[in-house]
Amino acid sequence: MAFVANVAEDTRFELVRRSRQSTRRIVHLAARLADCRSDRYGLTSRHTLSAQSTRHTLATRHTLVAYLAARHPSALSETVKSRFLPYLLALLVCWLPWIALTWPGSMRDDTVAQYLQASGIHRYYTQHPLFDTLTFGLFWRLGETFGGGSPLVGQAVYTAFQSVTLASGAALLLCYIRKLGAPRWLIGLSLIYLATSYVVVGSVTTMGKDSLHTVFFLPLAVVFAEICLTRGRILERRPVAAAFVALLFAAVVSKRTALVIVLCAGCGLLAVCRKGKPRFRTFACLAVALLLAQGVWSPLAAAATHANPSPGREVWGLITQPVAQVAHDHPNDPNAITEPQRARLNAVMDLDRAAADINPHRTNETFATLREHPAPTVGQKLAALRTWTELGLSHPAEYVKAYAGPIRAWWDPSLNFAYPTDSDYLFTPGYLQQWSTFLPQGAGEATPSGRAGQEATGKSEAEAKGAQEESKAGEEQAGIPNDGKASAQSSAVQGSADQDADVAAAERIAATERALSPLMGTSRRPQWQCNVLQSVRQWVRNNNPLTAMALYVTWIPLIGGLALLTQAVARRTRRNNAGDECSKGDERNVSIPHNANVDRPHVICRSVGASRSVGDRNRRDRHPVDPVAPALAAYGLLFFTVLSLYASPEALFWYPIPVYFTLPLFVALPFVAGRADGSAHVGMPESAASSPNPAAPLSE
Repeated sequence: MAFVANVAEDTRFELVRRSRQSTRRIVHLAARLADCRSDRYGLTSRHTLSAQSTRHTLATRHTLVAYLAARHPSALSETVKSRFLPYLLALLVCWLPWIALTWPGSMRDDTVAQYLQASGIHRYYTQHPLFDTLTFGLFWRLGETFGGGSPLVGQAVYTAFQSVTLASGAALLLCYIRKLGAPRWLIGLSLIYLATSYVVVGSVTTMGKDSLHTVFFLPLAVVFAEICLTRGRILERRPVAAAFVALLFAAVVSKRTALVIVLCAGCGLLAVCRKGKPRFRTFACLAVALLLAQGVWSPLAAAATHANPSPGREVWGLITQPVAQVAHDHPNDPNAITEPQRARLNAVMDLDRAAADINPHRTNETFATLREHPAPTVGQKLAALRTWTELGLSHPAEYVKAYAGPIRAWWDPSLNFAYPTDSDYLFTPGYLQQWSTFLPQGAGEATPSGRAGQEATGKSEAEAKGAQEESKAGEEQAGIPNDGKASAQSSAVQGSADQDADVAAAERIAATERALSPLMGTSRRPQWQCNVLQSVRQWVRNNNPLTAMALYVTWIPLIGGLALLTQAVARRTRRNNAGDECSKGDERNVSIPHNANVDRPHVICRSVGASRSVGDRNRRDRHPVDPVAPALAAYGLLFFTVLSLYASPEALFWYPIPVYFTLPLFVALPFVAGRADGSAHVGMPESAASSPNPAAPLSE
């Protein structure tokens, strides 16, 4: 029994031990399972956090994209009140370093000729606009009166005036494209471009007719675009009409080519204006501005200044340059230009001199050979034009070469430029020799040496003439050929005359230098300032594509124009397709609500003849056939400005300054053109487009 009891106790102990081991194993397995579940739950949590982070990133990106793409069309008055001053201050702050570095500014070459007129050294002439010459003269006299007799003080005042006015015009442009409903990112890029682009900022301190013209052209572009996009209705407001006339007048009188630009762009403006009073008002504003500019200001200014009229010969460079190129490339070929053709061309120009002096990069040298005394008749000009056409058909390669040279910088992005940072480059010996031709006869007699030079010149010329006459008379009396003594004597006297003439020319240059000395000294700056300007110039000229005129004159405007044309074609195609679908099988009578958008044929299809005729008449009266047409008409101002640049005698970087400043406006047109179909205003909010009176001007 004791043995059995011991066995039973051992068995019970073993079972308990095994049970405890099993329990511990189960607990361990449960713990491991709990750990696994914990790990799994932790992994799931990490996945959740990652998904939440991704959603947050996407939401942030979506918010950023939505923020940049946001549009805020509004009334112009509201935008000006809230945004004009910040834009203006931002532009001036960004321009201030360049203004300080280049103070008191620089002049272009034509400005020196205008100074000679305004200061009384040379009489006035109309080659440069008298409005610009008189305006610059006003500032120069202001500096001489209040600045201790220095015209540089007046130039500094002009630089400050031009900087503020250009910044104000640029701020107005930014407010306007915001008012139209341009996306925020485009407005931001436009602000950065106007505030930091070299082609814009570098011209701010330039005293020249192109910069002064931009002061008026910049707000004119804004008003012109507004008239186009409202189809003339904005001119119902008298202040807008008065501003339009004043800006048109100032733009035309400040640059000669502006007259042709306004006439050509004005045709597109009249085409998109509503018939009736809006079109009549627009035509009246154009007519009044041009009448004041050409019929009142020009003759009165010329009479008041006793200005010599300068013939407009630049456009003839398109004729003289290619025929001179043919004569230059085929000097010994009598068949290249026949004798009758040569005779017809020589009636209006000096063909041989044009061929000898031709410059492949500009047309000045060839159109300078045009006949003036006597002036060619209309018949002779027409005959020369026929000859120009004949030679173009016979020598197309020479014509392409002649036309490609002067306009290359307008389309070649590998050519860049740099603005001058002072005016002293205009007073080098080469330029002084050019300016000396502006001085009147006897200008070098102010000094004793000058008077001696003039006397020597007169005496040598008289001696040379007398010797030639004596030699000729002796030969005639003797009846024998000249033995060479008289000609040797004549050559000696002529050499003395040439030497004296050089002395007289040197005296005229010295007199010119004295006359222009008040404008000199703008390059005298501290060395650190010169180093900074030199670094900027190197950065600009070292194959920098951002300083190529072609980028802003040709390629960006071309892309904008193609975008507008593409929109116009696409909308017309959709409208035609929608009209075909409506006319195929829809015979239901559809009533037209009073406030229906009749410019959306894909929304309302009219099959009843009476309803269709009424709707078509309402659509013609209230809305343009193509909602992109007003934007294309506004773009016409840029198009004809660029076209005038291509017709210029040469590609100078001063000419496109108006294009540089107004480019953001025309780039914004494809983004706002026809956004609200049928609305009376491009960029109108949808709520306004569906309002009972969609014809109300947005700028009220």
